[in-house]
Amino acid sequence: MANLLVQSASPENLAKSILRPVKLQHFANLLSARDLTELNARYPDGNCWVWGLTPGPANKRFWDRLQEGDDVAIITSEGVRCYALITYKEQNRNLALSIWGPARSGKAYELVYFSTRPEVVSVSLDQYNRLTGYRYRHMPQNAFILDPKKAQTVRSFIKQQIAEQAINAVVPPETEDSTVNATLDEAIFHASPPVLVGFDKSTSERSIHVFKQTADLAARAQQLERKVRAHEQLVKRIAEKASHNHLSTHSSAYIDLLVDSKWLVEAKSLGDDAVRQARAALSQLYHYRFEYRDELPSLILVAAFTDRPLHSGKDLGIFLETCGIAVVWAAQDRFEGTDAAT
Repeated sequence: MANLLVQSASPENLAKSILRPVKLQHFANLLSARDLTELNARYPDGNCWVWGLTPGPANKRFWDRLQEGDDVAIITSEGVRCYALITYKEQNRNLALSIWGPARSGKAYELVYFSTRPEVVSVSLDQYNRLTGYRYRHMPQNAFILDPKKAQTVRSFIKQQIAEQAINAVVPPETEDSTVNATLDEAIFHASPPVLVGFDKSTSERSIHVFKQTADLAARAQQLERKVRAHEQLVKRIAEKASHNHLSTHSSAYIDLLVDSKWLVEAKSLGDDAVRQARAALSQLYHYRFEYRDELPSLILVAAFTDRPLHSGKDLGIFLETCGIAVVWAAQDRFEGTDAAT
């Protein structure tokens, strides 16, 4: 299981090298020939994303554990804002000073690591604390590696959010609020409130709309958390089934399960969004097959769902099967599936 490093960040430093890339050429003279060769191979266009830790005993211990392919979540006072995979690391004081300058302690952020282009996410501090079991309003400090169970919970939540953001960029949510400029009567679910003396209708319209937006966001956050829990349970059940049959399993920040280096499983929790989730599974599995075409040329693609994927009486499992994807879904005490999966 990959490590998940959680690191706090100031907005100023976050903007310097994570929210926007740094040009390799700007500090190439501070790198060894070996490091420059490795980084040029990872960032052929010359744009890289880089972060670092000050060299205290705890930070050094965590940094030593980091490997290529580990996850990193950057957290601010507002919550987790960026998520990426680590690509390379090196201890380089001069490089750190050239990008960020010294820390308040006077030390340099010389325990440097590079990452993939970060995904911008929005996991509030309260959501993060609920996912990890920390107390209300707890604010993580410095950097640390989450224990595997908490890491998987956070990883699943962020992955689900990234997937939904990607889908929404193409297919707007069916429940998108369309009452931005609604009148007062429309904003209160078409009710007809009494007219009050001194009532500022325009101000109230804005207040009610903001309140409704806030309520909508809270409801969607709770719905997302429920889906993440269901997703985790589904992945766990599949892994246990594989283990029972003496098959190995592997997962990462993006892959739910690779079973016996043969079956690539993408798990989806279903609500009233079966079409959206089926389309997401299709696109993700095709992309994974492309990415791993050299290492794993004979992958069998599997879409796994918490329920049978139906929409308006139509079986979306048939759609996925015609695309070359086996489909399984969780029944009460077993898994069922399409012909290609049985």
